[in-house]
Amino acid sequence: MTLRVRGIVLESTLLYLRARLSPAEQASVRNGLDAECLALVDGIADRRAWYPAAVLVRLMEACAAALPQDPEETYWRMGRQSCDDTLTAVYRLMSRFSNPEFILRRAVRLWNDYYDRGEFEVLETLPESGAVRVTGAGFSHPALCRRIGGWIERAVEITGGREVEVEHPACALADGGEAEEWRARWKL
Repeated sequence: MTLRVRGIVLESTLLYLRARLSPAEQASVRNGLDAECLALVDGIADRRAWYPAAVLVRLMEACAAALPQDPEETYWRMGRQSCDDTLTAVYRLMSRFSNPEFILRRAVRLWNDYYDRGEFEVLETLPESGAVRVTGAGFSHPALCRRIGGWIERAVEITGGREVEVEHPACALADGGEAEEWRARWKL
């Protein structure tokens, strides 16, 4: 079974694309998508439905190819956008009345709202740092790793962290391991 994401994750990526690309660039991105991806992207009507993560990756790659910055930076920014779209909209009260430690601990539950596979665990939370791990998600592309790193960075900022630094010391795709791990540090 392959990883699937909620429609809201794809929707956030489309919002990112529309906000940063001209209509002509958007058309170019659409022309670069395969029929399956295009059909799913056009058919996103249910934010709660599950879609193959491969569609998300192809959309992210197509968008990154149309932008001038390094694709890694684009994927990171997409994660930040996704956090803005979810924490400041869907989970507005939670983000307003929490702190970085709380949001990292709460991310265990948030994970299952957006991804249908993988075990998310908090390794540590301290007043100015935290670490999380995902095992068994079956990430298919580094874009997903970068996206989640960007999401973590923005979540910490939204909940009061400043000068946030996020590292990705363990990557199943890069090192052949079993887990994805992110560590964050911030100032309050």
